[in-house]
Amino acid sequence: MAPTTTTELDKNHRFWKCKQDIDHGHICGEINDIQLKQCRICKARRDAGDEAMDSFMVTMGKLVRVDKDGTEHWQYDKT
Repeated sequence: MAPTTTTELDKNHRFWKCKQDIDHGHICGEINDIQLKQCRICKARRDAGDEAMDSFMVTMGKLVRVDKDGTEHWQYDKT
């Protein structure tokens, strides 16, 4: 069964961690405000594999996919 995803941000989702490959296996790792759709360090657009983080910067889920129209599908950990 496919993981349950949502296109609506969780009310506690405040940051995202860039997990994009910036140099042959080296992951960016920058933590960005949820309002930014592009990493402020590596300039990669938010994409599958990036982590959802709460106000304490604790991982609470991940971005599963982004549609061609930019719609994001997030999977949040059950609490």
